[in-house]
Amino acid sequence: MAVRFILDGLAVVARAQVGHLSLADRRAVLRYLLVLWLMDTLNIVTTHLSAPAALPLPALGAAVVKRAVPVCSLVDAVSADLMDPTGRRGRGDRTLARIAEVIA
Repeated sequence: MAVRFILDGLAVVARAQVGHLSLADRRAVLRYLLVLWLMDTLNIVTTHLSAPAALPLPALGAAVVKRAVPVCSLVDAVSADLMDPTGRRGRGDRTLARIAEVIA
C-alpha cells in the first residue's frame, strides 16, 4: 500500500510540473527524468554490489543486493521502452506499474 501511495504521489507531482507543456515537451521532460532515475538506480545497485563482502551493509543496502536482478531487469525494460521511436512503449503509467511490481 505504501509503494502505491508513493508512486501515485510521484505521478501527481510529475503531471503537475509538466501539465502546462505541449505533449512533445512533456514527453521530453518525463523521458529526461526517467533517464536520470535509471542512472541513479544503477549507480546505487552497482555501489552496493561492489562493496567488499566483509563490509556490513545497512539494511537498505542489503535489500538492494537481494533485489539486484529484478531492479536491473526493470532498468532494462524501461530503457527499451525509452528507446522505442514511436514513444508508445515509454508511457509513464506503464513504467510506474513496473516499478511497483519490483518494489513490492
